[in-house]
Amino acid sequence: MIPDTPKYINQRLGSINNYAWNYFFPGDSLNKRLKKLETKRERQQELARLKGIIQESSYVLYIFFLNKFFMEGSEAAKKAVDTFLEHNIEGFKIGRQVFQGRNENVMRGEVLSKKLLNSIQDEELVVLIKDSNYAYQVIERYRAIIENRQ
Repeated sequence: MIPDTPKYINQRLGSINNYAWNYFFPGDSLNKRLKKLETKRERQQELARLKGIIQESSYVLYIFFLNKFFMEGSEAAKKAVDTFLEHNIEGFKIGRQVFQGRNENVMRGEVLSKKLLNSIQDEELVVLIKDSNYAYQVIERYRAIIENRQ
């Protein structure tokens, strides 16, 4: 999907892109939609427009999933540290990484989340990503655009 991007990232984006296409156009609904257009040129233009919308929605979904992963990682680390503390154990170590209190290892996910969201210039998208709990909440933003109701 994106040239010079590591294979595993492109695979994830490809999966998310397939999810988005199937979400908006289950079964044969895309073909039915395109067949309603009179000319081949109109069908090509509509398909190109839809590809752009679906691609953008896929990127936003990818950011949503990545952000959720970061936040859940920090939450899990905080809960683990707090649970150990309840048993008078001040922290734990995984490999060389020490997890204690709210140190940088415990908070890494939140820090990465903030950096990720700060890199997005569209404040409306940031709010959408932060306030959504599920993928469909993010992707529904694009339904009006697809239906030409922007």
